[in-house]
Amino acid sequence: MSQLVLRVQGEAFSNSKYDLRLVEQVLTNYRQIIDPSVALLLGHKTLAARIKSQIHYQVSFKEGSWDVLTEFVIENWEFFAVLVSQRDALQLAMKVAQMISGIFSLRRKWTNVLENNLEPKISSGGDVNLNDVKMEGNCTININPVILPAAEATKGPVDRLVKSVDGTELALIEFQAEEIVTQVTSEDLRITGTQRVELPSLLDITGRLDVIAFTAHKGQLITGIGRYPVIWDEDLRPRIRQFADREGITFRVRPIIDRRRFREEPIGFHILRCWEQQLSL
Repeated sequence: MSQLVLRVQGEAFSNSKYDLRLVEQVLTNYRQIIDPSVALLLGHKTLAARIKSQIHYQVSFKEGSWDVLTEFVIENWEFFAVLVSQRDALQLAMKVAQMISGIFSLRRKWTNVLENNLEPKISSGGDVNLNDVKMEGNCTININPVILPAAEATKGPVDRLVKSVDGTELALIEFQAEEIVTQVTSEDLRITGTQRVELPSLLDITGRLDVIAFTAHKGQLITGIGRYPVIWDEDLRPRIRQFADREGITFRVRPIIDRRRFREEPIGFHILRCWEQQLSL
């Protein structure tokens, strides 16, 4: 059995009274960080129910803090065959703690590069420990290869967990397993949120415009590769009305990306023109 400790400190956990909504929020996001981290360590994209059953949570409250003891109770070794040995499996909590440390270190360094008005890049070559995140020059961040998908998979819950740290009611969140410790404070708010940028490149995409809010100039573009939020300018409203909820419409768009994301895929599009495939407007 190996154990990971989540410690939450702040006024919300003092005087024998606890904010139940805050407790639920922290625990939910914590588990949404743990599950993909364990899955990736075991070589899976998601955590199967039979493996989730091996993870047990114990909660204890203390004056000024709240501790969550996460126990990895390994009863069926075949679920953990990707680990080199039983000793490695017994150190699973430490590996998860290293991964959490790596995730936060990557996001902090990524934000540092953005704040210097530079374009961050990822390097994942060589034998690098999970929590060994280093800068190579001003822009390149060297990480263990599994840290990148872990940071992508946990972006939402990490954002929500960090945003819950207001410095007073919740002053500190700490993850610890043996000597691996990661602390999160209100200063980490800078790693959250989005940094949307509209690219100058143009794309022609065929699909159907759905969930349209004409006043807000927003909608959803459904294509063969997915669904994307879209925006348009007021002068395009007549054409948007003409082609709303119709299949096979071509849209000329500019991609919108989030510079805080580690993937380069667009998160949305700005529609500039639209027409039927057989009749250009």
